[in-house]
Amino acid sequence: MAATWDCDRVEAIGRLLAHECRRKGVDVLLAPTVNLHRTPYGGRHFECFSEDPVLTARIGASYVRGLQRSGVGATVKHFVGNDSETQRMTVDVRIDDRTLRELYLAPFEAIVRGAGAWAVMAAYNGVNGSPMTQSPLLRDLLHGEWGYDGLVMSDWTAARDTEAAAGAALDLAMPGPATLFGPWGDALVVAVEDGHVDEALIDDKVLRILRLAARVGALTDAAEPPADIETPTSQQHIVGTGPSGASGLSGASGLSGASGASGLSGASGASGASAPGSAEIADDLRAAAAAAGAPIPNWPRSPTLPPVLGSGSTRNSAPRRFGAVRPSVRSTWLYRDRW
Repeated sequence: MAATWDCDRVEAIGRLLAHECRRKGVDVLLAPTVNLHRTPYGGRHFECFSEDPVLTARIGASYVRGLQRSGVGATVKHFVGNDSETQRMTVDVRIDDRTLRELYLAPFEAIVRGAGAWAVMAAYNGVNGSPMTQSPLLRDLLHGEWGYDGLVMSDWTAARDTEAAAGAALDLAMPGPATLFGPWGDALVVAVEDGHVDEALIDDKVLRILRLAARVGALTDAAEPPADIETPTSQQHIVGTGPSGASGLSGASGLSGASGASGLSGASGASGASAPGSAEIADDLRAAAAAAGAPIPNWPRSPTLPPVLGSGSTRNSAPRRFGAVRPSVRSTWLYRDRW
C-alpha cells in the first residue's frame, strides 16, 4: 500500500476493511503496524509500510481514517521501537531523544494527533530502560504531550508487572482473561486495596475502555455498520480498474512508464477491464519488467519441496507442494514449522 503513495486509495482500503470487519462481527482491528523497516531481518516488516517515517505516517493516517470513519477502531502498533527481530520480546532499545522523536515516534504522533486513533498497542521491547508496557512514554508523552484519550493495550502477554504497568497508563492487558494471562486480575485488586496503585488510575482505565466500546457502537443493542460504508470488491479497491490503479500499474501507464499494453489491468490498458487474477498479474509484471530491461526470474508458482532434512517420518516421504516459495530461500526450519 505504501508503494502507491496514494492516501485516498489507502483510505478507501480502510473503508473496505471496516466493511469486512463488520461483516465478521469485529469491532477493533489490530492494525496498522507503523514500525519502520530498519533492517531486512525484521520478521514482521511485511506488516509495516516503509523505512521512511513521513510516508509511514501519511499512509498509516489514511488507513486509520478509512477504518474509523466507518465505525471500526484501529490499533496503531507496536509502540515504540519494535523494529528488530533479534530478541524482539526482550530487547531494550537505546535511542536518543531526537532520533526517537524524528524517526520512531513520528508515525505514531501523526496518527494519534492527526487521525485520532482509538487504540494503541504497547510493544514487547523496552526503550531506554523501561519495558513499553511500563514506560513513562505512555503517560508523559502519549497522554500528556499528545493529549491521547484512547485506549492502550499490551501486545499479547507483554504486560509483566502488576504495579508498574498499572502506573504507566496501560489500560488493557491482552490477551485475557486476567485469571490466565498477565499480571493483573486478583493481583491488581490487591495492589489497589493495599494502596500501591491509586484507585483513580483504575477509574481512568475503565473510562478509556468504555470510551472505545462507545466509539465502535458496542454499548448499543446492536452495533450496525454505518449506512454509507462502500462495498466494492477488494480487487476493485486494491488493484483498481482505472487510470489511478495501484502504483500507477493499471490504466494507461505500464510498469516501465511506457504504453498501456503492459499495464496491470491487462492488455486493454485504459479500457477499464475487470481486475485480473494473481497469475495474470504476475505474467503482466514479468512482461513489463522484461520490456524495461529488468526481467523477473520465472520461478515456479508451486515448486515441489523435498522432505524435511534428517527426518524419517512417512509424512515427509513424498514430495510436498508449498505456495510460491523461491528455491533459493528454502530452509529446514521452514519445513518443520509448516509440517
